[in-house]
Amino acid sequence: MTAKASSTLVGNTVTSFLTGVSEDQRPRILRCLLFAELSADKVADPKTAWKQWIDVYQQMLGVAGFDLAARLDGGPVTVSNKKGFKRESARIVSRVRSGDLAVAAQKALDTLFNSPHAQSFFKDWFNFNSGRSDSFQIIPCRKNLSNQIEIAVCALHMTTRTKLNRIPLGYWPFTYVMTLLL
Repeated sequence: MTAKASSTLVGNTVTSFLTGVSEDQRPRILRCLLFAELSADKVADPKTAWKQWIDVYQQMLGVAGFDLAARLDGGPVTVSNKKGFKRESARIVSRVRSGDLAVAAQKALDTLFNSPHAQSFFKDWFNFNSGRSDSFQIIPCRKNLSNQIEIAVCALHMTTRTKLNRIPLGYWPFTYVMTLLL
């Protein structure tokens, strides 16, 4: 089955609606997601306390009526190039149980990969984005065969930094790294 999706941006969340999620259901889903985001914003700043923020976000989804079926937790991962970002994105998607949701999540992560922050990090020889922090939620939604709405919350926190190598490699003593919390 090919996943066709329309996407909506609300706050820091890109929500993709696959075929089967009706026009009438979409506003309610978006309101629930926005409720979770605003509630989490009251408790923690996603730029400085992202783990606490995403925990509250997921708790508020439960308050809004969603049932947690599985957690796709991933610890901090450090990447320093495009290949590493693609590899870690693929690891996230491989844990999504629904094929349609996995395809939609991969497309959304590919969009994130092409974001100005990520592209600036990967193309600049001298990274002026060091210390920058961005958080995103990418949420594909679908209706399953039991007529229930399923969502996959793919939350990503990116922090870029420049670090000084203890032993300089060649003539340049700096390494640029992006830390991903998934």
